[in-house]
Amino acid sequence: MISQDHIDTVLQDAEQAVDTLADDVGRLAEGKTVARPDANLPADQDTAPQPAASPAAHQLPARWRRLLNLRVTVSVEVASRRIPLSEILKIMPGTILEFDRSVDEDLDLMIGRHRIGRGVAVKLHERFGLRITGIGDVRDRLASMTG
Repeated sequence: MISQDHIDTVLQDAEQAVDTLADDVGRLAEGKTVARPDANLPADQDTAPQPAASPAAHQLPARWRRLLNLRVTVSVEVASRRIPLSEILKIMPGTILEFDRSVDEDLDLMIGRHRIGRGVAVKLHERFGLRITGIGDVRDRLASMTG
């Protein structure tokens, strides 16, 4: 069994890694260089697949590039509201739930419970898509992944 202290240490290390990664990505976006603590690794260990989403990603140390390959679930939230459980039990086919959001508003792009951006619904062939109209900065997006 894993102790709470071990879990706390791992979470703290992960939060520090995200902070450092965000700082490094921010420096690269400003055209600055970042320290390469893994520069002494053998050449085969200093290569990681390049994420296509970030043009500066190839300049990150290998240990950070590996993190960029982690998959997270993103979702699109149309609207939400809190209702009593008693009302949920009354929901049946045909029930209409009203929300305080206008149908013309942008939808929220979410990681977990955290909004990282907004966008407009689009149809891509026979599938749903989201054209991004606004996105948070790198630090906010990375921080949202740590919960």
